[in-house]
Amino acid sequence: MTSLIWTDKATTQDRLGFDDYRRTLVRVIQGADTPIVVGIFGRWGSGKTSLMMMMRQDLDQAKAQTVWFDAWKYDKEEALWRSLLVAVLRELRDRLPEEEEEARKELEELQVQLYQTTDHETLGGAEIDWSQLTKATAKGVVKLSLSFIPSILFLKRVSTGPWADGGDPNAILAALQHERVRMREEAARTLEQFQERFGRAIQRFLEKTGRPFVAIFIDDLDHCLPENAVQVLESIKLFMDVPGCVFILGVDRSVVEKGIETKYAGKTYNALVSGDDYLKTIVQVPFNLPPLERTDIQKFIEAEIRASFPRNLAPIFAAGLEPNPRQIKQTMNVYRLLWTLAEERPGLKRSIVPGLLAKIVVIQMRYPKLYNDIGNYTNLLGDLEDYFEREAAAAKEETGRGESEDAASGVAPIPHAPSASHLALHAEEGTLVGKYVREKALKALLLAGKVRFRDTDIRPYIFLTRTANPQGDFTPEPAIDQKIWEDLLSNDATRLRAALEKVEASDSKGYVKRLLQVIGDAKTYRAPMRVSAGNALAHLGDPRDLTETVVVSEGDFLYGEAKERVRFPRPFRIGKYLVTNLAYKKFVDATGHPVPFVDNDWAQAYNWDQANHTYPEGKGNHPVVLVNWEDAQEYCKWLSSSSGKDYCLPTEQEWERAARATDGRNYPWEGEFDPGKANARESGIGGTSPVGVFPGGASTCGALDMVGNVWEWMDNNLDKDTKVVRGGSWDDGASETRCTSRDGLSPDSRDYNIGFRVMETILNEPMGQPRQGPAGDRGISDPAATRESTDSAGDRESTVPAGNRESTEPAGDRESLDPAGNRESLDPAGDRESTDPVGDGGSTGPVGDGGSTDPARSAGSADEPI
Repeated sequence: MTSLIWTDKATTQDRLGFDDYRRTLVRVIQGADTPIVVGIFGRWGSGKTSLMMMMRQDLDQAKAQTVWFDAWKYDKEEALWRSLLVAVLRELRDRLPEEEEEARKELEELQVQLYQTTDHETLGGAEIDWSQLTKATAKGVVKLSLSFIPSILFLKRVSTGPWADGGDPNAILAALQHERVRMREEAARTLEQFQERFGRAIQRFLEKTGRPFVAIFIDDLDHCLPENAVQVLESIKLFMDVPGCVFILGVDRSVVEKGIETKYAGKTYNALVSGDDYLKTIVQVPFNLPPLERTDIQKFIEAEIRASFPRNLAPIFAAGLEPNPRQIKQTMNVYRLLWTLAEERPGLKRSIVPGLLAKIVVIQMRYPKLYNDIGNYTNLLGDLEDYFEREAAAAKEETGRGESEDAASGVAPIPHAPSASHLALHAEEGTLVGKYVREKALKALLLAGKVRFRDTDIRPYIFLTRTANPQGDFTPEPAIDQKIWEDLLSNDATRLRAALEKVEASDSKGYVKRLLQVIGDAKTYRAPMRVSAGNALAHLGDPRDLTETVVVSEGDFLYGEAKERVRFPRPFRIGKYLVTNLAYKKFVDATGHPVPFVDNDWAQAYNWDQANHTYPEGKGNHPVVLVNWEDAQEYCKWLSSSSGKDYCLPTEQEWERAARATDGRNYPWEGEFDPGKANARESGIGGTSPVGVFPGGASTCGALDMVGNVWEWMDNNLDKDTKVVRGGSWDDGASETRCTSRDGLSPDSRDYNIGFRVMETILNEPMGQPRQGPAGDRGISDPAATRESTDSAGDRESTVPAGNRESTEPAGDRESLDPAGNRESLDPAGDRESTDPVGDGGSTGPVGDGGSTDPARSAGSADEPI
C-alpha cells in the first residue's frame, strides 16, 4: 500500500541523484592517507544524513569498521566530546572477538580515563564559598572566582587541615594557585597519554579484525549548541587524530562557523581567524552538497505522489519548493492532510482547485510573510500573477521583437519608446507587490500550470490551510475605518483594491468626501497619497466636473524661451483638466470612434478593451492616452456638436498663456521645480495620475497638470510633417516638464504619455451679429454660422456648429492667426493683415514677416531648441 504520509527518516535508497556523490566520496576515502576528516556540508534537511548512510553502507561492504554517532542525541550530556569518544570506544570493543581480552581491556581502560577529574574541559570558572571551608572567614562570606575546579582531595585538605582553625587565607590562596598549576600539567599529560593509547588501540583493533580503517560518522552536529559542536571538532584533533581513523561530518557549515566565532570572540590570539578559516584546519576534504535541481525535485515528487495525489501537481511543487528533501516531504504531508480534509467536506472540496491548493501550501511553508499578507489582502496573489505575466511578456518583447515587427504591425514609431525595465507595470519599492517581485521561485510557482488566483475566491484556501500551520494567525487589524483609510492612501494597488472592496460594501459617501479633501490638500498629504486618493475616487465615483473650463484673462504675457511679449486682447477658456478616459468614453460611445489601443506589450496597461469599448479599470479620471492628433481633433468636433459651444485644441501661444501666467516663469507656479506639484519622473509615480491631484501646481488661471502627467497635442505644426506637443509627462524629468517644453511628433503617433486638453471660445457678442473673435475664436462668424474647414486628415469639408471659425489652413496650421486670435481677412495666398504684437498696429504683411507673431514662427519656433 502506498503511504499517504512521508516520514522524516533518512534512507539508503537514492531518490535524489546522490549516487555520483556517494561513489566519489567513498573512493576518495578509500584512497586517502589517514587520519582524515571529510566534511559534508549542507543546510538542515538537505539530505546529508541519507548520503552518509549510503556511504556507510558502501564502506561496510568494503570491510571498513564504521561507527555512527548522532550528536543531537547526546547534546544534553555534560561533555559532548566525551560522549563521542565513549561511543567510539564502546563500538570498537564490541566488535572485537571475545578472545581478544587484552585489546578489549585496553579500550575499557580508555573509557575510565575519560572520567578522571583532571580532564581539561572541566577547568571552568567556579565560585568557592570560603565560609564553608575555613573559620578564618566566618565573619563574612568571601567569594572568589577561580579558573578551575579544585580536586576533591584538595578541598578535603583545606576544610580539615591546619587551616580549618584560623588558617591564613593568603596561604589558602597560594595553595589554590599551586593546585591549579598541578592540574593543568596533569591535564596536558593526560591528553598526550590518551592520544597515544587511543592510537595504539586503533592499530591493534585493525590488526585483530583485518579492517582497512575505522570510519566514524558524526551526524546532526549542527543541531547541537554551537559550543558543543566546537567541542566535538576539537576533540577530533585532541584525542582521535591518529592513523587508521576517518571522520565523516554532516553539518551545516554556517552553524559551526558561528559557534567557532562566538567561542573565540575577543581572543587576541585568534582575532584574525574567521570561522571558515578555523574549520579548514579541521576538515581536509570539504564537500558542499549541491542544491537539488528542479528536474530532480520533480522526479522525486512524481515518484512519491503518483498513487495518492491529484494529477499534475509535481511541476507546481517543483517550481516553488526549496531544494530540501525534508521540507519537500513536510510540504507534501501538509498538502495530503488538507486535501483529505477537503474530501471529507464536499462543500469545501467544490471550492478547492488542487493546483491552487498546492500553491497556497507552498507559500504557507516557504513564504510565511506573504501568507500573512494574503490573509489581509486577498487580491495580492492575483496582482502578483499579473505583474509576473506582464514582466515575462515585456522581457520576451525586448529579446524577441525587432523593428521590422513594429513596422509590420502598422504602429507608428513611438518617440519615447519604453523598455521592459520602465514599463508602467513596474512595482514601486514599499508596495505589497514590490515586496515579493524579486522572488524568482515565487514567480515560477505562480506561473506554473494553467490555474490562476486572479479570478478565484481565496478565502476557502486560507480557511483550509490555517488548520495545518500556526502561520495563519494573522495580525489583528486596527480599527476597520482606520485600516481602510490607510490602505486607500497607500498608493499600493493591492492594498487599495482590498480597501475598495470593503468601502463599496458599505456606505462610501463619507470616504468620497474625505478623499476629495485629500486630493485638494497638498500641504497635508504627500503626492503618492493624493494619487492614491484620486485612484480610489476613480473606483468609487469621482464627483468632480472633469470637463470644467477656466478663464484665461486678456493681457500681455512673455512667450517662449526668448520671453517675447505677446498680447491677448480678449479672454478665452481652457480645460481645467486634461481630457479623461471617462470623458473620452462618452465620445467613443456616441460616435463609434475606435478606442485607444496599440498592439504592443508596452501599451498593455493603458489599452482599452476593443470589444467592450471600456478603458482600463480604475483609470476613469486619468488622462486619456494612446490617442493621436486626429483623435483629439475628432473629439473636439464631437464636443462642439454635442454642446453647442466652440471647442478646439489650443495653439502653442494659447496653451502657454494658460500655463505660464504673464511673467515668463518656468513652471505654472513660482520658483524652482517641485516634484510635489507635477507628475514628473522625480515625483516617482511611474505612470499617469488622476487629473487634478497636484493642486499646488495649478497655473494662475486655475488649470491643472499643465506640465507633467502627459504631453498635450497642440493645434499647430512644428514643421510640415509634425505636430507640436507641450508640457512634458510623467516619464520626463524636471528639465522637460516646463512651460516652454515642446516637441514635435507625427500626427499619427500614439504613446502612453501623450494626451490633450481642449479650449473653448468665449462667445459674448449678441446673436447674429458679426464680431472680432477673441483669442481662440479664429474666425468671424455669428453663433448660427457654419464654416468650411480643411483638416489634417486629407482636405475634407465638414460642417461645424455655431461659434467655429472659417479657416483654410493645412493640417491645423493656423497661419492666419495673429497673437490676439483676431484676423481681418484671409486671401488665397495666406497673406493677411496682422495686429502688431506690441499693439502699435503698424505692421502689415504675409505670415512670417517681422510684424507678425504667428504661433509657428514666433519665439519658441520650430528652429528653437527644446
